[in-house]
Amino acid sequence: FRADLCFDALEALDDEEHDATTSDCLPLHEVKAFETVDLPEEYKHRGAQIPDIHMRAISIQQLVRLGMFVLQVLTKCVSEEKTYICDPWDTRVITWCIVNLYHITDLFVVPLTRRFRCSFVELVAKGPQAAKWFVSHWW
Repeated sequence: FRADLCFDALEALDDEEHDATTSDCLPLHEVKAFETVDLPEEYKHRGAQIPDIHMRAISIQQLVRLGMFVLQVLTKCVSEEKTYICDPWDTRVITWCIVNLYHITDLFVVPLTRRFRCSFVELVAKGPQAAKWFVSHWW
């Protein structure tokens, strides 16, 4: 499954007018994202314990698989379930075109890793993963 195959359909979905009002929207903490689609096998069990933080690099493939899962959940919520997940700051319906790292962290990463008390990489990796590049960010 490739992300570029979905963009035309997603743009059409994002261009639709959603009938959601603030009262129709679920707050992030009430969203049961994993109940809308089948949870991928790699997210059901902790993959590895990696005590050396510098060995917790994430691969492009792991990021793409997370992106595909996010895409699948958001698309199903809006188009099939008519369940609207809204951004708590501006009440817009969260769709693929506006989803950001805060949404993905709150809706996906934290719930997936909470039960194992691990990092996301420890959830999806089979063992230590050395970085080839280091990219940081500033909040």
